[in-house]
Amino acid sequence: MDKKKIIAGALSFTMMLGSAFPLGTSSVPSLTSGITANADDYEEVVVDGLTYAVYSDYAELTDTPSDIEGVFVVPSTVNGLPVTCTWSSAFWSKAEMTGVFFPASVTQINNGGCFGGSDKVEKITVDENNPKYCSVDNYLMSKDKTTLVLIPPAYPGKEFVIPETVKSLRSYTFYHTSFESLIIPDSVNDITYSSFSDMPKLKSVRISNNAKSIGSTAFRNDVMLESADIPASVEKIRDGAFKNCTSLSSITINNPECAIDDDETTLGVKETTVIRGYAGSTAQTYAEKWGYKFEVLEGGPAKSISLGDANGDGNVDAKDASFILSEYSRLSTGESSELTDEQKEACDVNKDNKSDAKDASAILAYYSYLSTGGTNNIESFLETNT
Repeated sequence: MDKKKIIAGALSFTMMLGSAFPLGTSSVPSLTSGITANADDYEEVVVDGLTYAVYSDYAELTDTPSDIEGVFVVPSTVNGLPVTCTWSSAFWSKAEMTGVFFPASVTQINNGGCFGGSDKVEKITVDENNPKYCSVDNYLMSKDKTTLVLIPPAYPGKEFVIPETVKSLRSYTFYHTSFESLIIPDSVNDITYSSFSDMPKLKSVRISNNAKSIGSTAFRNDVMLESADIPASVEKIRDGAFKNCTSLSSITINNPECAIDDDETTLGVKETTVIRGYAGSTAQTYAEKWGYKFEVLEGGPAKSISLGDANGDGNVDAKDASFILSEYSRLSTGESSELTDEQKEACDVNKDNKSDAKDASAILAYYSYLSTGGTNNIESFLETNT
């Protein structure tokens, strides 16, 4: 058997594209999204019609026959070696495949649009002993359920609510799924590269209020998406985030200082999309440069008070500790609280439902930590120091 190098795998992907993605597929993932091995030589081996890249002590599944029907079970071994990885190309254009089962040996599943042309796949299941992945309701998650990895394209239902255990998404997580509505919980911190791209029926999406960024091409080619409300928490929107969203009538940018990649397609289609934001905002600058219609939001951005920032000045420091002690003194002498519910929540850093000297002490400890170069937020600091 001839030795094959990584570059050979990439070239073979290029040659496969014509047949791997049928006409009408709106975009093709990265050609190298399924290649994860190092630059060592491997042997290309075909066993029972399945193609593997075989290394010295493990193997990777690279391709399968196009006539697979029903649920495909990924082998756990080939030629006595564990199968540890599946390339995206392994599942392209399997028109009659309805599901995939992954054994415990597979600890890397490359999902760069891996079900392109395999639109009947409705379930993904994993051996319960797999150390990295688990299946929940026939879709794929990390073992600890904090990362949503892959939703099969034929997954039933019009709306998908991402579980609140999820903190992050893999790229292409919802590629080619047919949901009309998505709910992204506040537990999710970032909208990943192409995580919601090529969803032909998606009309509405509720984005996490704690999302910090929206990745490149995150919603690309979602041609039915009607509007998008980007929370004030979002600090960065990457290039092509809403590229080719031809039904996007409006997009609202609630952070006046949001960094928007300087690309004509980042926020939609200028002929049909209205950008809404605050006067003098980066959204207005972007709209005026690229010829989008711009609508000014009334008032100013709502100011939120974060945990520990008792006085609402945007910092967590000794002033907040003093603010809490003043509140504690008032309550101790029988006076009623003058704080809003939001301020009370910000003061109660130790979550014991009261504001007192313990909270002030915790804030001073965190302030000292920041002053010596600490970078964690106050929640992370308190988790490890209380």
